[in-house]
This record gives sequence, structure tokens and C-alpha cells, in this order.
Amino acid sequence: MSTAIRVHSLTLSGLGPKALPAMELHGKRQDQTSRNRRVREAPPLVHGTLDLRAAFDAHVEGCRTHRALSRPVLHAVVQYPTEIELTPEREQWMLDEAVAFVNATYGGRAVFAARLDRDEAGRHTVDVFATPIFRKETRRGSQDWVSTTKHGKELCHRHRAEIERRHGGKFLDGPRQVGIALQSAWREHLDAAARAVGLDLDLEPRREKAAGPSDRLPPEQFKAVQDALAAEAEAGKRMAELEEFTSELRDTSARLDDRQTELDQRAEDLAELASDLRESSDRLDRRREDLDRRETELRALWTAVEVVGIDLAYPALTPGKWRRGRRWKKALWDRVRSALSITWPDKLWTSLREWSAQVARDRAQIEAERTAAQTARTEAETRLGQARELGERLLAWVGGELADRLGLSTAEPTAILEALVDLERQPPPDDEGLPSP
Repeated sequence: MSTAIRVHSLTLSGLGPKALPAMELHGKRQDQTSRNRRVREAPPLVHGTLDLRAAFDAHVEGCRTHRALSRPVLHAVVQYPTEIELTPEREQWMLDEAVAFVNATYGGRAVFAARLDRDEAGRHTVDVFATPIFRKETRRGSQDWVSTTKHGKELCHRHRAEIERRHGGKFLDGPRQVGIALQSAWREHLDAAARAVGLDLDLEPRREKAAGPSDRLPPEQFKAVQDALAAEAEAGKRMAELEEFTSELRDTSARLDDRQTELDQRAEDLAELASDLRESSDRLDRRREDLDRRETELRALWTAVEVVGIDLAYPALTPGKWRRGRRWKKALWDRVRSALSITWPDKLWTSLREWSAQVARDRAQIEAERTAAQTARTEAETRLGQARELGERLLAWVGGELADRLGLSTAEPTAILEALVDLERQPPPDDEGLPSP
């Protein structure tokens, strides 16, 4: 945290920046500068009054002034650390401490008005207006006099060691030396006042200047510098967030690549499984055709057996009996059955029974294999659908993340993601193509 105090003198007439009338117009917000600096509607905190000329006249009434004193008013600009958290009580404390310090430094009868502006961007600055008065004893008696230099010289003597150190062992009490003494005195006063109210300011060491003009900037320039610094800090923060997001995007892209590889492998496995299923289906079709063919052959063989049995039984029948009615037809078929059971070899019947049983077993095995193949095909289709759904959900999630973080429309999340992944996969440019830092 840093703090400072600047003091310059004002004339009683004129409208220049170092004139009391101009300061009065500024405090009342009747000049263009104050209107330009206003960023909010908030009244100032005031010690005394905003009518500076009337307050000055009442303050110095009955006092004597040297004819050569053309700037009888001191304007002290007290800058508090901007890290102080502002509350109504804290603002009043800052105003009171600034007035107390100026009064204590300039003899106790100096301040006639002070103001803390709260409508500007900066709210840690107090303007104090003072005209030091001291009691002068002469042979003719005592009289109040106005002096803007007497107390400053006395302050230089109190800080003699520092002034001599910074001027090569030489003691001076000019305006610059008064400013050096004021800075030291103000830091001591502020540190003690802050500790009294339980406020830890942790002031940074002073930056001592060897020589040169004042390094104080006008409020407009200071605000421009602060805005530029704030913009730079915000840009750095956004850049860090962008780098973090880019890193997350790279990680997401890597995970997507791994997931895509896994999905490709699963697709290959599913394609191989589908090929195996097609081959199994073809084998089942061929097996069914073979069974149909064998069934046809079996039916033909049964027909041949019946024909052969009839031929074997036919010689036992007489032509007369063949032409008689239903009774003889029934007797005929009984004789055929009897002839078949007697004349047909047992080995042929056994072979036919075994063939029929084998056909039944093969048919049952084919039906079982077909059922297993259909179950495997259904499971493969289910897994493929789950893999596609998972890929679409993952792609939709990444697209939503891109839309939320970059503030883009979610109309084309897939195109955005594919463009970023293609950009990530491009090889980095050569050093010769990079811009110079």
C-alpha cells in the first residue's frame, strides 16, 4: 500500500487551477472538470463548508498578513491507500485524520475547510484548505499573523537528519525539503492513526526521488493510467483463462481421440462379428438346403420301399381276388403289409430309422445354431447402438462446453469441435514463420 500528501499554495482571486475561487467552483461541481470526473451521484463529505472564500475571510478575521504574501491559502491533497475498504465510517475517519494532521503540522489553527469527493472514480483523496495562524509577540504586544512558510521550516528542522542524508549532508528548508518532511510526517501520523482503529495498512517503503519535478499526475491522466492497468490486468486474466480453457480443450481432444480409437476398434470388432454372423447364416442356409434335399431323398426312398413291398407281395394275390370289392382291397393291403414285414430286410429298416433320427437331430441342431446366431446378432446391434449414442452424447457435451465458454451460438457445436480438433492436429509452424517478439 502507498500513501502521499501534496501541498501547494492558492491565490485569492482568479480562476486558474491554483486559485481559491476555482477550487470553490470545483467543490460545488460548477466547473466542467468536476462534471467530467463524475461517475456516480453521491454528495461529498465536508468539514466546515463549501463556501471557501467566506470560510477563509472568517478564519483570518483580525489577523495581520505580510504585504508580500500573495498566496495565503495552502491546498493539501492527502492520498490514502486505495486498498482501504470504504464504508461511511471509514470515509469519515479519513476526512477527520487528514484535517487533524494538517492542523497539527501547521500550528493547530490552520484548517478552515476540507472535502472528500465521493462522486469520482477515486474515493481515497481528501482536499484540505488551510491558512496557518500563529501568535506573534512584539514589544507592542501580541498579534495573530498569517504565515504559510513558518511551520514548514519548523517541520524541516524536525526531519533534519533525513534532509541532510538526501542532500549530501547539507540542510535546506525550501519547498522541496518541506515536501520531504511532510511525506515522512504524514506516514508516521497515518500509521499511528490506523493502528488506533485496528487497521493494518502495511505501507510499502517510500520511493525517494533524487531531484526533478513532481511526479504527481492530474486526476484525468491518473484515471487513464489506472484504466489502462486495469484493462491490462483483465486482458492477462482473460488470457490465463483462455490458456486454461485451451489446455482443457487439448485434454478433451485427446480423450476424444482415445474414445474415437476405442469406438473404431469396437466398430471393427462389430463388423467382424457381423461378417461371422453372415457366414454362419450362409452355413445355416446351406445346411437347411442339405436337410431339405435329404428329406426329399428320404421321402423318395419311402415311396420306393412301398413300391418294392407291393411288388414283392403282388405274386401272392390272385387276379380274381384283385377285382373283387372293398373287402378284398382291405385284404390286399393287409397282405402287402404282411409281405413287407416278412420280405423286406431288417437291415434296411434299421438304416431308415437311423437316417430319420439323424435328420431330426440335425434339424434340431440347425435350429439351435440359428437361435444362437440371432441372439448374437441382436446383442451386436444393441452394442453398436449404445456406442453410437455414447459418441453423440460426448460430442454434444463438448459442443455445449465450447458454446458456454466462448459465448458462441450452439447451432453448430459439431462443426466448431471438428474445426478445433483439426486445428489441434495441424503440425506447428517452423520458427521462421513465427513473428518476432
